[in-house]
Amino acid sequence: ALDAAFRQELTVRVAALDWAVVQDAVKSAKGRAEFLSENLVAGMIDSRIAPAAEAMGALSSDLAGQLLGMRYTVDTVLPLNPIIAEVYGDAIAKNNVEKVDIWAAREVTLQPGREHAPVVVGIWDSGVDLDVFPGQLWTNANEKADGADTDGNGFVDDLHGIAFDLDGVANPHMLHPLGDQEGKLDQVYGSMQGFVDLTSAIDSDAAANVRRQLSTMAPDQVGDYMTSLSFGGLYMHGTHVAGIAVRGNPYARILAARIEFDYHQTPKAMTVETARLLADDYVRTAQYFRDAGVRCVNMSWGWTFKEIEGGLEANGVGANAEERAALAKQMIGILSDGLTQAMTDSPNILFITAAGNDDNDVEFDVVIPSSFDLPNLMVIGAVDQAGDPTGFTSGGRLVKIYANGFQVESTVPGGGTMKMSGTSMASPNVLNLAAKLFTLDPKLTPEQVRALIEKGAEPNAKHPEILLINPQRSVEMM
Repeated sequence: ALDAAFRQELTVRVAALDWAVVQDAVKSAKGRAEFLSENLVAGMIDSRIAPAAEAMGALSSDLAGQLLGMRYTVDTVLPLNPIIAEVYGDAIAKNNVEKVDIWAAREVTLQPGREHAPVVVGIWDSGVDLDVFPGQLWTNANEKADGADTDGNGFVDDLHGIAFDLDGVANPHMLHPLGDQEGKLDQVYGSMQGFVDLTSAIDSDAAANVRRQLSTMAPDQVGDYMTSLSFGGLYMHGTHVAGIAVRGNPYARILAARIEFDYHQTPKAMTVETARLLADDYVRTAQYFRDAGVRCVNMSWGWTFKEIEGGLEANGVGANAEERAALAKQMIGILSDGLTQAMTDSPNILFITAAGNDDNDVEFDVVIPSSFDLPNLMVIGAVDQAGDPTGFTSGGRLVKIYANGFQVESTVPGGGTMKMSGTSMASPNVLNLAAKLFTLDPKLTPEQVRALIEKGAEPNAKHPEILLINPQRSVEMM
């Protein structure tokens, strides 16, 4: 009787919702209902919450709330998940209208063999597989691959860019080292695409495989599996972004600037010293961009106060919540000051950053750099193939331009392709346009390119506050 009543009530409530608004959330919820299990929940507690409890002897209100939510999931939600998946599946099938892709008609493709000078674009990200972009790399003519700082600029073997590790120390690795994920890459690739498909309600072999894995996984396997997924996202991210950034522009030259983020379930706690090193790295990276003649830079990453505070808590740093909050505030301030200096010292470079995927106001929640308000910075939100807002995109006053960030296909390390979603994919679509504008007229300033992008954008019919890039219109306005 409960099952019947729940099915009927959920069906009525879903039918009453505006499908255009809720479809992304419904698709994600259907995916979760199909793979979530008690073992998976227990594994998430063991790998994420238990270490913090052991380190601190207590839990913050955030983690305590998550723990209560997980208990509620086990007691109440899991028994109903088959019905949830069924009802959401029916709603998806009923409303499944293939959206028209607006982006192909707006695309601008530059032809090779014209008298255009190369344009250097910075991919400030988690690393780029340079081997998949032959002929499209910026090259430091004064450097040699000899294990030494040949040109004396402070970087070893910086033929096509620079890199810093998690602690802010420079190294020559343009792609994230495999480390403890050695030998797991093939599995990670299959799981990554399957997980993306599953949470997007895409019925694929990869999604079916991930569904089977997650539904039968023992609790002690969950932490390692989620760590591998997190690593896979970081490992592929920069190459995927680079592929979007240089699409259709044979004159674009990639300069990679790699940074690291911790992919483990219990991330390494940041220290004030590390924050200062990272802030200095930002300034050094911007100087490197300027010296190399970079015109525009993509930044599909950011830091938040809660992210830093959570790392402190997970490692038992600080005597209490107030002390951790004060430390996190100090460190986010150091990072913010360093990144602001890096960008304001580079007025001739246009920086383009992802707004974030937390469905929040970037200014209110203080996400850096997307909460910055600078003349040479653009903050980009994500829409889907039809130009409709995604359920995940962050927004607010500072997010003036939106681009395709849903199931965007691009290159991954090794030369294959994958479809990924996020404002991380929307941002390089705008950088792609900016690089083409700089290619067509190298005399343009960052402010002029930003103005061309904004003036060429068109409002979404139902959401006029969402301005969608239109490369053809922007080029025509030159």
